[in-house]
Amino acid sequence: DLESALKYHSQALEIDKRIGYLQGEASDLGNIGLVYQDMGDLESALKYHSQALEIDKKIAYLQGEANQLGNIGLVYQDMGDLESALKYHSQALEIDKRIGYLQGEASDLGNIGAVYQAMGDLESALKYLSQAKAIFEKIGMINQAEILGKWIKEEINPTNPTAPGGIWKWIKKLISSILG
Repeated sequence: DLESALKYHSQALEIDKRIGYLQGEASDLGNIGLVYQDMGDLESALKYHSQALEIDKKIAYLQGEANQLGNIGLVYQDMGDLESALKYHSQALEIDKRIGYLQGEASDLGNIGAVYQAMGDLESALKYLSQAKAIFEKIGMINQAEILGKWIKEEINPTNPTAPGGIWKWIKKLISSILG
């Protein structure tokens, strides 16, 4: 129940503020942002993720900073602002690479792949999703790797005739260009 989640995360935020635990405040704000995103209130989600990001920057908590950048990217994806989403996911990826956080790196790569898919750039989507899948396999997150493998096969792979970006789409485009 999202209303209860909002209530409990808000209570945790008040406690963390009272005791001066900034990392906890950032986490609580991010969680509140996630709840608002699930509720479809994207403006509020963006506001809370941005507040969390500012605290993570202030305390130099890079993993939290990357996490919030990724969350902001997801909100922009939901808003349909794919350029902004790509910018934030790329910033998250840069940080996760710098700190060596492979799980975050794989998630960021997957998110970037999803943005490229939404933009219709299936070649870039395939590149990023394949990189994410390889990292998930490397770190033993087999379920995530299998999900990405299925996504690539069914949704992206241009050799799969039933995929939205499959070979039939390319054949139709070719025929259209030939016939004028």
